[in-house]
Amino acid sequence: MGADAGSNQQVRELQKRIQQLETEGRNHTSVLEDLSSHQEELRLQNEQLRDTQTDLETARQRFEALFEFLPVGVLLLDRSGVIRELNHAVVDLIGRRKEHLLDHPALPLFDTTDYQQLSENLGAAAGGAMREMLANLRRQSGETLRVELRLAPMHTRDCRNHVYLTLLDVGRREEALSRLEESEARFRSMIEHTPHGVCITRTDGTFEYVNDAYCDIYGYTADELVGQPFTVVVPEEHQAELEHAHATFMEQKTEFAGTHRVR
Repeated sequence: MGADAGSNQQVRELQKRIQQLETEGRNHTSVLEDLSSHQEELRLQNEQLRDTQTDLETARQRFEALFEFLPVGVLLLDRSGVIRELNHAVVDLIGRRKEHLLDHPALPLFDTTDYQQLSENLGAAAGGAMREMLANLRRQSGETLRVELRLAPMHTRDCRNHVYLTLLDVGRREEALSRLEESEARFRSMIEHTPHGVCITRTDGTFEYVNDAYCDIYGYTADELVGQPFTVVVPEEHQAELEHAHATFMEQKTEFAGTHRVR
């Protein structure tokens, strides 16, 4: 009897131990499943982070390319006026290498007569205001270049109270405007002296310009036509057709050719 009782006790203890192991096994399985789920979530998050990092890097490269090849000189200055970044156009304007300009004050690049106004505008831009001024840029060659400056604030986590400073060569702009005016003058002279009637209309169909030959054809003076609808010289039976042709040309920029009687 004593032996049987001892055996039964051992069996019960073994069964209890088996139940404990089974329970622990289920708990371990649950923990492993949770860990596996968390691992998958972390994997997805890491993929999203990599994709985001790739997109940010692509955007940064595009911005750097745009910044570098802008036709206008651009400098990024800190609040004390030290150059923290600049593009290739600045290098061309000043005639000095980029590494000789970075981390140096911007003021010495300009004539001393501009120091006070530029310093005041730099402080105003760092405080959030927009400023514009004309200044004399000192080139490496020793010559002075007249430039238009625009100062704008840049407030970011990494560039707090920094300022964008753009440089526009006034001489080049004035030269371009002069060439444009000369081109317009040559074009107008050519139109004035052609034996063909030429008119220029606005988008609403009113005359903006007519040459002498056009006036001779229709029997009007330029003062009588400019500002009037172009259909004033067209017989009524052709007005709707030509109004439609004009609207189509303005929308599609397609050529229209035809004949009609004058009035």
